[in-house]
Amino acid sequence: MKRTRFLIVTICAGFLATAQAERQANSAATEGKTGACGPAAFLTLEQGKIAGVDWVKQEGNTIHNHVVLTQSRIIDAAIELRSDQTAVRSSVVLSVAGGESEKPIIRELGEGAIYWSDMIVSSVEQAVLRARVSGQASSKIPGASLYSDSRGDVLVERLDAVDWVISYHNKRYEVLTDAQGCMLSATLPEHGVVIERRETFREEQYPLWAPYGAPPDGAYKAEEVRISAPQGHSLVGTLTTPSHGGAKFSAAVLITGLGPSERNGGQSPWMPLRDLADALTRAGIAVLRVDDRGVGKSSGDHAPSTTFDEADDVQTEVAWLRARNDIDAKRVALVGYSEGGLIAPMIAAKDPQIAAIVTLAGPGTSGADLAHYQIGQAVNRDPAIGLSLRLIRCSSRRGYIVRR
Repeated sequence: MKRTRFLIVTICAGFLATAQAERQANSAATEGKTGACGPAAFLTLEQGKIAGVDWVKQEGNTIHNHVVLTQSRIIDAAIELRSDQTAVRSSVVLSVAGGESEKPIIRELGEGAIYWSDMIVSSVEQAVLRARVSGQASSKIPGASLYSDSRGDVLVERLDAVDWVISYHNKRYEVLTDAQGCMLSATLPEHGVVIERRETFREEQYPLWAPYGAPPDGAYKAEEVRISAPQGHSLVGTLTTPSHGGAKFSAAVLITGLGPSERNGGQSPWMPLRDLADALTRAGIAVLRVDDRGVGKSSGDHAPSTTFDEADDVQTEVAWLRARNDIDAKRVALVGYSEGGLIAPMIAAKDPQIAAIVTLAGPGTSGADLAHYQIGQAVNRDPAIGLSLRLIRCSSRRGYIVRR
C-alpha cells in the first residue's frame, strides 16, 4: 500500500517559533486534565479510500460509537467510563447492512482497563486519554475486549505534548492529538492506513451497502442467480454487470479458496471477493461469484467434496455464463484465490476457450511439496512442541525426521 506523504512548507521561522511556544503553553495549561472530546467522525482510509467510519460522542460518562466498516458491517457500542478513563461495562450490537441486528453483547470490563477493539477507532483516543491520567512517558494499559474475556496490553508512548505511539499486538499507531488529548489523526505506517478526525461528516456521506447488493452509487447492477448443477445441487450467487448496455460483456468467474466459502470470500467487513468483483465490474467486466456447494444459499453437501468436485461446479458456472445473451462466450476468464488458484488452471487445461486465468495466492508447486512445506511450518512454529521433538526437514528433502 502507498504511504501518505506530507509536504511541509516553511513560511516564516519566526511564525513557527511563536506557534510552537503557544502550543507548549497551551499544553502546560491543560496537562493532566481530561474531559470529553467533542462529537466527531473518525474516518479510516486505505489508499485514500474510506474503509470505515466511527461516529463517536460522549454523553455524561458514556461513550457512544456508531461504526460502519466497508459500508456493510455495523457496530453500535455504548461504553460506560470511570473518571480515570477506564471502562466499567459495555453494550455492543452487531448487524450487517440489509440484515437484522444481533442480540446485544453486554459485558462487565473489570478494573483498570480501557475498552479496545481494532474495529472501533475511538479505542486509540481512549488509550491516550487514559495515559494522560497516569502522567507517565510510557504506559502499559490493559485493554479489555468488548466481545470476550480476553485482555491485552496496550503500550502508549508519549513523544511530546501532542505526539504519541500506541502499540497493540502487531499494530503500531502514530497519533497526533490536540492539547487535551483528543485525537486529530493517526497512521498505521506498516498497513498504509490513515485515520482522520472530522467534525462534520454525515452518515449519508457513507451509505450502507448490503454484502450481495449493488453499490449505492449505482455504478453497476447486481442480481442473485441460481444455477442448476448436473449432480443435482443448486449453486446460488451474485452476478454483477456494468450498467451501460450495448455489446456483450466479457466476464470473470471468481473461485473461492480452501474450505467452505461463501461468495464474498468472508463475512463483512472482510470480503475480498466482493472487492474484486467491484473493481472488475467498474472496469466493464461482468463478474459471477457463487457460494460453494452446501454453503450459504447453495444446496448440496460440501463435506465430501474434493478439489475435482469444486472444479466441476466452476465448469457448470462457466457454461451457464456462456449461455447468457449478454455475455461474450469467447471472453470468459477465471480468477482463483488460494485453492481457487489451483482450480483455475485445472479447468483451463481442459477448456481451451477459457480466455484468461488469474491465480491469487495459488500454489506454484506440486501438491506433495506444498503439503510437505505446510506441515513443516505448522510443526516448527508450534511452541507446544519441544525443540527436541520437532520435525525437521531432511537435507535430501525426502521427508521429515524426528529428533530424539
